[in-house]
Amino acid sequence: MKPVSVERHIDQVVDGSKYKGYVQIGKAKLDYELDFAVSIPETDTMPEPKDQAEARRIFQITVKKDGSDIPLTDQEWGFFFSMLVMFAAEFYHLPQTRDSNSGTMGKLMNGTHSFLSHMASVSIGMTSKSSFNFSPDLRTMLNTPKFDCKLAA
Repeated sequence: MKPVSVERHIDQVVDGSKYKGYVQIGKAKLDYELDFAVSIPETDTMPEPKDQAEARRIFQITVKKDGSDIPLTDQEWGFFFSMLVMFAAEFYHLPQTRDSNSGTMGKLMNGTHSFLSHMASVSIGMTSKSSFNFSPDLRTMLNTPKFDCKLAA
């Protein structure tokens, strides 16, 4: 089967706990928001979630198509977890991201710079393009009207 081109973009909203962006899979561009109930640096030391319901509470994923929320089944949530939460963790741990969140840049991003925060808005993000070999079942899921990725079956 032909690999699928995927473009992921992430913007930091709150360092380590809130992100937004988009993922383009095939012909569909889906917006997303990630809210971490446990910040990314704390996930390394937290106990494993007991079940998927607890995981969904800790790693809150909202996927949107044309501005409307898409309700995710457990299987769909699992796919977006692997596609987006891990991407957010990689972005968080990049040396450039850590450097940008310190000093004057960090103060501007989180609004704590005493003078410049009122005059400037700063954000950081990253875009990644990759190819994935999706299983036939995953392609079928992504081709449903709610996602409408138009992938070859």
